[in-house]
Amino acid sequence: MTRRLLGLVLLVSVLLARPAAAQEIGVKSLAGPPEEFAARALPTGPQTAVPSAVLLLDGGQRQNLGKGGALAVDVSSFETNPGVGFTLVQVTSQYPRFRPATLTAPDGRRYEFDGARMTCNFTRCGEYQAGLSMEPFVQQAPGGVATFSISGGEVQGGVWELTLQDPVGEPLLDGPLPEVETLLTFDDNVVQVEIEPDPCRATALCFAPTRAGKVFDLVDGAAPVLAVSFSNQKVRERKVALAPALTLSALTVTVTEVTSRTAVHREVYRADRVAALAKNAARSSLVQLPPLAPGRYSVRLDVAGEVAGVGRVQRTAFLFLPILERTHRLTGEVSARVMDAERLEIELGVETLLPESGHLYAYAEVWTAGGKKPVAWIGGMTHPKPGTTGRSVLPLVLDGRWLALAGVSAGNLELRNLRVHDPDTFLPVDQLDRLPVTVAELPRAASLARIQVIKDDSLYQGKGDITIPTDVEPVDRGRGGPDDQGILLVHGFCSGFVWPFADFNVGGRVGGTAVFDDRNQSRSHDAFARRIREQGDAAFPANFTVVAHSQGGAAATHLRAFYNSNLDLSNAPRRIQTMGTPYGGSTLMDLYIAIPLLWGFAEAVGSCFPPQIDLSTVGSMIWQALLPPWVRNDVFYYQTRHRMPRNFWQALQFWRWNCGVASYLIPGPDDGVVSDYQGLFPGAHNMGLTTGECHVRDPRQTANPSRNDIMDREGRPAPVPPPTLQAACAVERIFHSSGHPIGGGSYFEYFVNAGGSTPGAFPIASYTWTINGAAGVPGTQVRIGPFLPGFPGQASNYWVTVTVRDTSGASAGATCSVP
Repeated sequence: MTRRLLGLVLLVSVLLARPAAAQEIGVKSLAGPPEEFAARALPTGPQTAVPSAVLLLDGGQRQNLGKGGALAVDVSSFETNPGVGFTLVQVTSQYPRFRPATLTAPDGRRYEFDGARMTCNFTRCGEYQAGLSMEPFVQQAPGGVATFSISGGEVQGGVWELTLQDPVGEPLLDGPLPEVETLLTFDDNVVQVEIEPDPCRATALCFAPTRAGKVFDLVDGAAPVLAVSFSNQKVRERKVALAPALTLSALTVTVTEVTSRTAVHREVYRADRVAALAKNAARSSLVQLPPLAPGRYSVRLDVAGEVAGVGRVQRTAFLFLPILERTHRLTGEVSARVMDAERLEIELGVETLLPESGHLYAYAEVWTAGGKKPVAWIGGMTHPKPGTTGRSVLPLVLDGRWLALAGVSAGNLELRNLRVHDPDTFLPVDQLDRLPVTVAELPRAASLARIQVIKDDSLYQGKGDITIPTDVEPVDRGRGGPDDQGILLVHGFCSGFVWPFADFNVGGRVGGTAVFDDRNQSRSHDAFARRIREQGDAAFPANFTVVAHSQGGAAATHLRAFYNSNLDLSNAPRRIQTMGTPYGGSTLMDLYIAIPLLWGFAEAVGSCFPPQIDLSTVGSMIWQALLPPWVRNDVFYYQTRHRMPRNFWQALQFWRWNCGVASYLIPGPDDGVVSDYQGLFPGAHNMGLTTGECHVRDPRQTANPSRNDIMDREGRPAPVPPPTLQAACAVERIFHSSGHPIGGGSYFEYFVNAGGSTPGAFPIASYTWTINGAAGVPGTQVRIGPFLPGFPGQASNYWVTVTVRDTSGASAGATCSVP
């Protein structure tokens, strides 16, 4: 084959291999005033702290009992504080095979668990006697969970001993004996782990035009610093600025790559090394991790220490830590051009490091040159495009009205706190402290006086004419019903349809009902939102509202904030209504990848992969910081929690009151997936907290018919009343210069016209006229005159009344005076 022919073949193959033209999706050009700068900053470490009340019991001493080591046990000890109850939890891969366990209290009483029941073998068990709850997993089989709770103010403080035997009995399935994890969860006294922001940036002492001091710099090669601290209910209730310091006595840090389940780092800090750890301003101990390659990591911290006024604390804390590939790098180049009479386009130079990289979220504060005066913040989803110099740029839009409001009509600008974020995790991909922008020309709107500026939606959301590519395929209109508007019912993470359709298909209400369908998928808020857009717009070409469960609520909020859709067009009383949405993340997602056998704790998690950072504590706080403030006013959210025990004796059997075993892992009251405080969404409409309903367990929080009826009614526009009959009459004076019936001279006349009357539900049938009490000629109008000029009294005291009737018999009247 000749070289020319080979080249032609290669060219044809490349053309044939090209993908179809990308779909476009409209995005919002977001902006807001300088007063919102602080709220847009990335969250501090304490805001994203992940609490843990868990102690994983896999570090006990192995002892062989019996001849030849035929019987082996693991012996562990742990310490409790007086009044802090705990729960023994066992998770097994082969239900109902567990590890026989013996708990020995500080005073010698023993609690024996043989895999089927718990008994107390002591002369006086008293209030410590409790029962056993065993239940199979819902989505992961085979498997099972056993729990035993010792709770309430009478719990002894001191050292307890736990002896665990190997699982006994024949395996239920072919293969090895069942794998069993044993852990304790405590009623209070939690250890918190947070990602420590760079202290240079956190204190604003190193503000320089460099990449130094970046917050949440979790990209390829990052070496994160973690802060370990202590908290309990009393501290949280009193909102104490500084919790009692945790003095560590031992610490083991293990970093595991999730996909391969390979430990990439393990470090043991004994007493001397723990004492030498640096501390931050909040007295938290700082732990340096090694540089990490891109991937998803589980960080486990086995903590032992003492808290003044509390006692010894032992906990196992976990942190979900993604490290991103650096997909883009800001080059520091920037240009600006006028788009139209109102807008300025700012083009950020960007280097795309991975060819398959998609869109980004970009954010910047706009200041006058040298940072002398704040103007506005700008941001939104954006996508690299070829710039005027041939290099790639990321476009951002600045409305000139913000310059007018700041009193800036000339001069150069400066971008500060410039960041580009990965849209699926909202973690920053690259950051710059400041970047000067040379502006040759400003849009005309920048010259407006403040009083002339119209603050409409376009000032905060853009004009709706900016698009970016999307990989979400359009959905056929046939998925919807005949209605052009209605409610879209949306499920949550790794879920199927959860809403009782009949509760949202009530007769006599405006619009239809459609079901969002993306079952059993793990998606980021961004990917989830774009699918809601496609299905919602296809089902309802005019407009729609959303009733969403769990993550679906966050995804709908994300859609409203960042993308254009028919959700923007609804005029219903409530645009977005959510139930059980983890706006502040979920501890279950933090723990999800830490312990494989714990996956079954939350039916809402099941075995979906990968875990999503924006459902975690850290990711949710970053996501919330980038939401425009106005979107919160569009959200109406509900919460539920498990039933609460009414006395000490009921607390002893707490599993009878909670929403499944996951409640033992989630700090505070919860719905089995989301704790009360993690479900809060400041700035949105809190519609209340219902006790006795669970996220996925019966009674389910989505199955309350009275609440569903409210959401159905409030998610639809009010019925348009049938048009009513409106009578109207208008008087027109016409002057004629000649042609009077007598003498042929000039004259004038009046016409009273009822043609402007509007019919109701039926066409107009008749017009009945009365002129000064006498009947007039039926018709659309009546004529009065002629009148001679110079004699105005001729037309005085003419009162003309018209009665309009439609074919239904409805009638209305109007009166005109002539002249």
